[in-house]
Amino acid sequence: MTKVTNISDGPRGIWTTEGELVMIEVGKFADLDIEDAEGADAEKTGWFEFSDPLDHDFDGEKGGSIADEPVSLSGKNKAELLEIAAAEEVEIEDGATIPVIKDAIEAKRAAAATE
Repeated sequence: MTKVTNISDGPRGIWTTEGELVMIEVGKFADLDIEDAEGADAEKTGWFEFSDPLDHDFDGEKGGSIADEPVSLSGKNKAELLEIAAAEEVEIEDGATIPVIKDAIEAKRAAAATE
């Protein structure tokens, strides 16, 4: 999920990965799943401000306090998974495959949930 804030002077819409047009009022935000291309196009308009889904405390940096709902691993490519692993301080060996990276992240999350 990405925090999308409408910084324009009128209500604006953005398309989600589910094909739904979500209208956001001026100064309001929505947590949305959006495609990279849609986000890039929307950013060019100057109407929206986006937060990184790995920036849990919205300070402009990856990491911070862990979100109530962890970032989904579904549909992520290797680079995205490595970013999530780094933000969640999960050690990944060089050459690790996508399933190995996912397993490591899920194991760290499970261990943290039992603490």
